[in-house]
Amino acid sequence: MNNKGQSIIEVVFSLGAAALVLMGAVVLIINSLGSRSKVFDHRKASQLAESVMEDLVAMKANDPGTLFSSSWQDTQLAVQSNSDFPGYTYSIDFISQTSSSGVCATAGNCVTAVVTVSWTNDVARTVSYDKFFSKTR
Repeated sequence: MNNKGQSIIEVVFSLGAAALVLMGAVVLIINSLGSRSKVFDHRKASQLAESVMEDLVAMKANDPGTLFSSSWQDTQLAVQSNSDFPGYTYSIDFISQTSSSGVCATAGNCVTAVVTVSWTNDVARTVSYDKFFSKTR
C-alpha cells in the first residue's frame, strides 16, 4: 500500500477540528465583551445611585427639615438625570416608617429613601439602593 502524503479525508478532518476550536474562541470573546459592557453599565449606575444617596445624606446633615417634610414622605420624586452620567436616569422614593415605640413612633420622624437607577442601553435593568433616615441620628 502507498502511504505517501495525506489523504483528503485527513485534511478535511483537521480543517474541521481547527474550525471548531476557532469558533469556540470567537464565541468566548464575544460573550466576554458583552459581559464587560453589562458590568460597566451596572458600575456606572451604582456610582450614580451612591452619588444621589450621598446628596441625601448631606441634605439630612445640612437641612433635615427638608428631608422629613410631609410633602416628600410616601411620594416619588420625578425621574431625573445627571449630566455626569449621560444615558442614566434615577428616581427617589420616600417611604414613611412608623413603629409602636421609639423614635419612629411619631409620624414623620423616620423615612426610607430608595434610589432607583436605570439606563438607556438596557431599560429592563435597574439598580436600587435604600437607606433609612431618622431625625435623631
